[in-house]
Amino acid sequence: MKNKQYESQRMLNSPDALLYILGIVLIFLVLREILCWYWKINKIISTLEATTKLNEKLTEIQMISNEKLESICEELIMLRQQQLELSIKQNKVYEDDFDE
Repeated sequence: MKNKQYESQRMLNSPDALLYILGIVLIFLVLREILCWYWKINKIISTLEATTKLNEKLTEIQMISNEKLESICEELIMLRQQQLELSIKQNKVYEDDFDE
């Protein structure tokens, strides 16, 4: 029993253990890259990033368009109010002509 404990402690302290852990990490990274390549995960991520950038640009354009549209609507409302006021004035003048 003591012999097995001594063996495991010696293995953890030896430089071989460091190489063993380093090898496992290296194998993990290589397998991860292979799996990402196989399932096209890297390509999917880059496509999603490009889509996100395009969506941000479209949102900007839409916000600018909305601001312009709001200002045009405000101008139309003002013009319509002026037209109504003019119409009311002309109507009064017309009614005054009949009253006389």
